Formats: sequence, C-alpha cells, structure tokens
Amino acid sequence: MFASGNKAEIRNVVKGQCKNFANDVRARITAVSEHASAPKTAEAAPAPVSNAGGDIVDQLERLAKLKEQGILTEEEFEAQKQKILNG
Repeated sequence: MFASGNKAEIRNVVKGQCKNFANDVRARITAVSEHASAPKTAEAAPAPVSNAGGDIVDQLERLAKLKEQGILTEEEFEAQKQKILNG
C-alpha cells in the first residue's frame, strides 16, 4: 500500500479481502480529507444573542446540530452554549 509516496506493509488481511480492505481505507481517507477541507462556519463570529426565549432555543438547537455534525468540539460547544445562556 502506498500513502503519500511512502510504502506500508499491512499484514493479517485475508488475501481475498484485500481489495475490499483497500477500498474501505480509501473511502475513509477521502471522508476525513473532505471533512478537514470543509469550511468551518463555527469559527465565524457568533450570531447576536437576543433575550427572546425562542431565539435562545433556536440558537442552542443549531449549536447542538453543529456538534453532532462534528463541526464543533465538545469544548467549543460548551463555550458557545454558555455565551448564549449568559446573554
């Protein structure tokens, strides 16, 4: 297997499953690369916080979705949540 011009030996893979294994590895590398190159909208300035209860709930829901999608880390999520709740 070649990775960035480097050769790596992978052992303990049944010969008949090599192609499936290689395809799985390629798919995972592509997914990681696409996730890393995706624009991170969470780093933009947070939306202004309104004191209206509905706005706070909406903001918390959007924040939770960003965390679920892997865009925000747990620490980023908690920090932004506190900003929203503390107004």
